[in-house]
Amino acid sequence: MAKKWGTSILLALALCLTAAFALAQDGPEGLGYGFNPTGLPIVDEEITIKVLYDRSAQHGDFDQYWFIDYVAEKTGIRLEFEQVESAAWNERLAVAFASDSYPDVFMHGLTAQQIAKYAAEGYLVDLAPLIKEYAPETVKLYNEYPELVKEIVGENDAIYFMPSINASPRDLVTQYPTFINRQWLGNLGLEMPTTLDELYAVLKAFKEQDANGDGDPNNEIPVVTTYSAGTDRFSILVLTALGLVDKQHVVKDGVYTYVPSTDAYKAYLEYMNKLYSEQLLDNEYFTLTSEALGAKISTGNVGLMGNQPYTYLPLEEQYTQYQAIALLKSDLNDVPMYPAQSACKLAWGTMAMTDKCAYKEAVVRLIDWFYTIEGSRAVRAGCEYGTWTDEEGAQYGYEILKQADETEDGHLLAKLHMGDYTSYWACRLGEIGPTNLPFNSVDAVNDIIIAGDPTNLWLYDEVMASGVVEARTFGLPNVSFTDDENTRLSMFLDLTNYVEAMEAKFITGRESFNNWDAYLAELDKLGLAEMCGIYQAAYDRYAARPDQL
Repeated sequence: MAKKWGTSILLALALCLTAAFALAQDGPEGLGYGFNPTGLPIVDEEITIKVLYDRSAQHGDFDQYWFIDYVAEKTGIRLEFEQVESAAWNERLAVAFASDSYPDVFMHGLTAQQIAKYAAEGYLVDLAPLIKEYAPETVKLYNEYPELVKEIVGENDAIYFMPSINASPRDLVTQYPTFINRQWLGNLGLEMPTTLDELYAVLKAFKEQDANGDGDPNNEIPVVTTYSAGTDRFSILVLTALGLVDKQHVVKDGVYTYVPSTDAYKAYLEYMNKLYSEQLLDNEYFTLTSEALGAKISTGNVGLMGNQPYTYLPLEEQYTQYQAIALLKSDLNDVPMYPAQSACKLAWGTMAMTDKCAYKEAVVRLIDWFYTIEGSRAVRAGCEYGTWTDEEGAQYGYEILKQADETEDGHLLAKLHMGDYTSYWACRLGEIGPTNLPFNSVDAVNDIIIAGDPTNLWLYDEVMASGVVEARTFGLPNVSFTDDENTRLSMFLDLTNYVEAMEAKFITGRESFNNWDAYLAELDKLGLAEMCGIYQAAYDRYAARPDQL
């Protein structure tokens, strides 16, 4: 018996030693596929990850892309794409899950609602433990943007997707500022306006004092912009001066408010009506087409516009006459504010992993690499010049001439090599890579893409000088709604349609402000209180989520 026990003990020890040796061979995690928890490559021997991808009509053949080989060489991971035309995407997605033919991962095409649906049905993997264990770049990056963490972390602190991130300061606001004609200000000896009252005085001077100096006092158009039922740039300028960063929804001190029911919104309408009635705001505001807008701006007779000037004034001496107008204040508000945009860009490229994926740790590390400057440049900007040549011997990509800290304006100086393509966007889609994958859009990436376009660099500097980035304020963050809440919200279409119609009537003077109380009463009849309750509940859930991983 003692011999039998001794033999058993020896056998057990041998098995333990064998297991320990296997763990050592498979790496410190013992995952069985040569996974490396740090450094590159991510895996010792190449693995293949199957990706179902919503492609655009401009995309080329992914199998021929430089990007696919480059990622495999750097990380050991080969992405095998099944490309689905956008028009057939939703149908293919439904079939994939119904027929058990879904892929290892998605990289683009899933909406927030679809992610929630497939996560609830058990198809998608909770990435939170993997991110915390294997993705230090991701943890650091996410924690820089608390609103992003709140958007991606769901119930029980689960995370089911890793989105693209736009961390470029210029793009952390919802829209670019309004542009004012600095030459006209100089012609009339006027200062840049700082309040709504000063803006009115400037616009009135533009109209009445021959601001362009051509001897005709009647051909100046003080404000030209196109109306948006959401929030166009000029309305943002007025609303923020009144303490509002959105035309519909805001939360202040944890309380949701429907903006069209507020006194500040009434003040916005009254100000717009004043400009409209005195023809300081172009009276085609609600009907102006993009073609007509372009025709008016291209005359050079516009004082203030809600568009990039270079879109219609291509010469440098033309568009540089305009300056991004600084933030305004009013009797109702003296706090600089501008509508903030989340750094989370789900639509640009988002990874969601299914339960079929056998290389979960490696995929999370791959996205972590995509978030680095090196990885993000590969995703978005393509290859460095000279590192890749196509079958015909043509080279595409970018060439860094100077680093940002070596230039006067702090931007990279780069040269783009696009072959016969008319834009680098077309080149990237056609020859280099999918582009719509998770990545981190920082200036070190963006500068390469816009290196051949001085107008974009000019726009960047104008936006940053205007102060809007420092003043960024969230109105209603990107809250999520339950299926029941979405169904109930769809029943308030009459309310939103009524508000939009009344906005136009109040601004154009077809409705008197004497009827404001009747307008508010109609909002109540159309279900305002119930709608506000839905938004408040959604925000309360959002506020309760963690803002750090």
